[in-house]
Amino acid sequence: MTVLHYMFEKRFVELDPLKCYEIAKKWALEHLKTGKLEYLYPEKVRHVFEDVLNRTRFCDMQLETFIENVAAGNILSDSTKVAIIVALNEKRKPLQRIVNIERLIETSRRLVWSHNGKQEGKSFTVSSPALLTGVCLYLPKTEDVTYGPLEIIEGSNIVLTPYVTLKYTHGKQSQNESLSAVIPLQPGRIYSVRHRLQGKSS
Repeated sequence: MTVLHYMFEKRFVELDPLKCYEIAKKWALEHLKTGKLEYLYPEKVRHVFEDVLNRTRFCDMQLETFIENVAAGNILSDSTKVAIIVALNEKRKPLQRIVNIERLIETSRRLVWSHNGKQEGKSFTVSSPALLTGVCLYLPKTEDVTYGPLEIIEGSNIVLTPYVTLKYTHGKQSQNESLSAVIPLQPGRIYSVRHRLQGKSS
């Protein structure tokens, strides 16, 4: 099991997820001293390599591949199968390459953005390996400058602290800030971007 953990924890993302599943299943059956899955309780097999199952990138499979090779078996629970099939079906829809999450406050029937010197941020996860290369930040709404360090956090560890200066620009709402280092993002981990910028409230 240690070897399997190493394989998954070292992020061998180039390894086909179906191969990962088959390797883990074969190991579990050998561990239970039988090659016939139908004679085993599915819960028992699942328990043996549950930790590895949680690391298997099912959502990187093709929908048909998952249905024919994984869902047709009885190792995963029915609820897990349904959740993965729904996620895989969603992946078939056209995807935006960039997703913007806007933080807006409705005031006096107008949508505005605000900065008041308090700590602000966003936490997020990813469903497949990705790279964080930059963040988009709101600029001051009035003629002002806000400034200070950002914190890019993985779990509870700060991995990058770029310093940013945001200046009011007429007609411009936000500004893209490229990071000095590319940060790999992995499924199953929580990432955060937060800041406590200084400057006049805007």
